[in-house]
Amino acid sequence: MSNSEPEERSYHTYEANPVPWWIALLWVSFFVFGIAYLVVNLVKH
Repeated sequence: MSNSEPEERSYHTYEANPVPWWIALLWVSFFVFGIAYLVVNLVKH
């Protein structure tokens, strides 16, 4: 398997294009907000 083949490289574009930091930050903040929301509402009841 040679990496110089164009069809081989087209399947691995995610390795050349890492996720931007703000997308990761968006997901982290989403999960943190979701967990905090659940904790606040479960403690309230």
